[in-house]
Amino acid sequence: MSKHTPGPWHVGPSKLRGSNSPNGAQITTDDGFVVVSMPQKADRSLDTKMADARLIAAAPDLLSALKTAFMYVNDTVIADHPDWQEIHKAIASAEVGE
Repeated sequence: MSKHTPGPWHVGPSKLRGSNSPNGAQITTDDGFVVVSMPQKADRSLDTKMADARLIAAAPDLLSALKTAFMYVNDTVIADHPDWQEIHKAIASAEVGE
């Protein structure tokens, strides 16, 4: 399993070639690598696409925060507690694809 593209990730509008009008949202890295491009579809507004993109772009920071929370929960909660299991499951899902 390969590692994800490191953050931070940034959200901006995507544009069709030769057009100055946004047609969707895209997520890029500091060096301009496009992580995700989400074209606007008739069933989704540009505002919805941008909101989706912001959530996706937050993924590296959310994973890091979850790992930090896991350390604290792991130190204070028994391993079979539902909170510990949910945090562990979410981290595994992000890192291993379970």
